[in-house]
Amino acid sequence: DKFFTYYVTSFYQIVTTFSTVGFGDIVPLWINETVFIMAAQIVGLAVFSNIVGAISSIESQKNAN
Repeated sequence: DKFFTYYVTSFYQIVTTFSTVGFGDIVPLWINETVFIMAAQIVGLAVFSNIVGAISSIESQKNAN
């Protein structure tokens, strides 16, 4: 389905821009590759956000004392 491919590609562009990964020389060629890369980027964003949140929580508790 052509429209499904357009929507997945558009969402890939959004996720790649928001995750600041960038549009490098290696790009997905098939829809299943695109979906996998988007999932990997979203998981990476979640892990990074969790780490940054934990560090800022530790620092704010340290500064409160």
